[in-house]
Amino acid sequence: MPEVIAAGLRLYPRGFLGKVLPPRLVAKPRPYEIRVRTTTSVGIVTPQQNTADANPVVETLYAQYIKRAASTMSFDFREKVLIAALDAFGDKNFYSWCKTQMQSPAVGDVHLRFLDDVLRFISTGRRQMSLETWASFLQMNDAGERPQELTPTAKEFFQIYKDGVYPSLAQYSMANVIQRWLSQPGGIEDLLGTLHLLFGNL
Repeated sequence: MPEVIAAGLRLYPRGFLGKVLPPRLVAKPRPYEIRVRTTTSVGIVTPQQNTADANPVVETLYAQYIKRAASTMSFDFREKVLIAALDAFGDKNFYSWCKTQMQSPAVGDVHLRFLDDVLRFISTGRRQMSLETWASFLQMNDAGERPQELTPTAKEFFQIYKDGVYPSLAQYSMANVIQRWLSQPGGIEDLLGTLHLLFGNL
């Protein structure tokens, strides 16, 4: 079984936490002469403990988008991105997912600044830095620094006030937040690029 850091979540290559990956089927490669005479065999791949595997669904969709395949403009592709997003976070509430990132052994200041930029895009449709620039900065943090609480930007986004009272978290359901995300110009592209940075390969 993959290492579970927080309830139902596991570590991904850039240090963020997301859904625990289930086992999946993959075709086993065979030497050319064997493939000519036999059918393809299939094996089961289980994410290994102490590894940070990428989410294969996110990576497949991102690869299709990068190749600029005509199908990436279709409603079906966009629907697949939405389904992948609702699944990949591994939490039904965006606030609790953000809060849980503090439990990651690899999250540091740069990770929180990236999450602030995500919240900024969801709110305003603008980012401080492009996703391509963030990709060069986001790495596993090994400095031993562990953030203890949400940033001021996150507290403002989630309307957490000084007295600790905040509105019902129902409005921060993953579906509601993703709907806000997609309402911004270029929202679907930003969502997919963000999924790649959160849950994809380095």
